[in-house]
Amino acid sequence: MQHEEVLDYLVGQPLDAIADLHSPGDFVDDVDRFTGATIRGNKIFSAIQDGLNRGIY
Repeated sequence: MQHEEVLDYLVGQPLDAIADLHSPGDFVDDVDRFTGATIRGNKIFSAIQDGLNRGIY
């Protein structure tokens, strides 16, 4: 699944690697460039950014 490939890619990467989520075709094998892949990447990017902004609660 695409989201698992994205997460596997991010493990062990520096934090600025989340910017790569805007072009998931570089590291996700099964990319449909016209539909969900970019949207999923952007959602994961937003979720990570939100978690970093909220911090520990």
